[in-house]
Amino acid sequence: MNLTVTIHTLPDCVNCERTEQFLTHSGIPHDSTPLPETGLIRDLITEHGYQSAPIVTVTDDTGKLIDHWAGLRPDRILALKSTTR
Repeated sequence: MNLTVTIHTLPDCVNCERTEQFLTHSGIPHDSTPLPETGLIRDLITEHGYQSAPIVTVTDDTGKLIDHWAGLRPDRILALKSTTR
């Protein structure tokens, strides 16, 4: 199963930049996109009360949401690294 990791970011967000650097350094392929306030992300913010950026989503080949978190989370990135190798 291939996983798609997406970093949903805000402009000039230090934690967004650090998350992207950590993913890159960990060898985890990922995409970066501006943080929208509609659709899946709005639902995650509402349901989980996320109040910080970035919001990271992990989806499978079918687009099903597998994992998600908000903010700079090296622990989650390391856990993800162990599942993508």
